Amino acid sequence: MEDMKDFLATYGWAIAVIFIFIVVVLAKPSIFIPDSEEGIQIIDQKIDHNGTLEIFLKNNIDAEVSGVMVVVNSCSKGSEAIDLKKFETDKVTLSSCGQYKRGASFNHDATITYSTLAGTSKISHSVVRRVKTIVE
Repeated sequence: MEDMKDFLATYGWAIAVIFIFIVVVLAKPSIFIPDSEEGIQIIDQKIDHNGTLEIFLKNNIDAEVSGVMVVVNSCSKGSEAIDLKKFETDKVTLSSCGQYKRGASFNHDATITYSTLAGTSKISHSVVRRVKTIVE
């Protein structure tokens, strides 16, 4: 019995830390796993008070994608189409997204469409991502 008290007195804090770590990992494992989205990911965005929106995209596919276009529901026009090599990052610009006060919140869905090649056939894809930023 005395040996058990000595053991807990010496190593009890380590056991408690390991227990807490296990509970946290089981409760919310995304804390330790970085966000990764398959397909095309929005890695950054910014909008000015005149409604010009810049969205920085990353191709997370292990292949080139073509015809990447972005449409945001608050903008009157979509972006020009771009091509992204595998794991490449590039910027698209959308204008006419409305007038905003500096410091206001901009929070809208963006629909990203793109095509991949499967053999000799093009396969079209569409994903919805969230654009959330503060107006500059």
